[in-house]
This record gives sequence, structure tokens and C-alpha cells, in this order.
Amino acid sequence: MLLTSFVWKNPLGVTPLLWSLTVNCVLLIGISLITAKPPKEVTDKFFEAVQ
Repeated sequence: MLLTSFVWKNPLGVTPLLWSLTVNCVLLIGISLITAKPPKEVTDKFFEAVQ
């Protein structure tokens, strides 16, 4: 957001908020696909607490 606010002023006429939202969503999905899943014991512990 800082880059699109101060360095590149409104690239393509899009607000900095939309640029930062897009980059954050892409990073969230990309990092989630790259990282390993937690062990089943860990997920079971948290899902049992919710039920």
C-alpha cells in the first residue's frame, strides 16, 4: 500500500486499498498452498474443542 500511495500514484487509476487487498489475497493463497499441512493430532485437538 505504501508503494502505491507514495511511489506509484494510483497505477491504472485503482486506489491503493484495492492493490493491497489483491496482493494480500494472492500471497495468502500462494503461501497456504506452499506450506505443509499440520499433523492430524493438532487439527483434531482444535476441531474437538469447537464441537
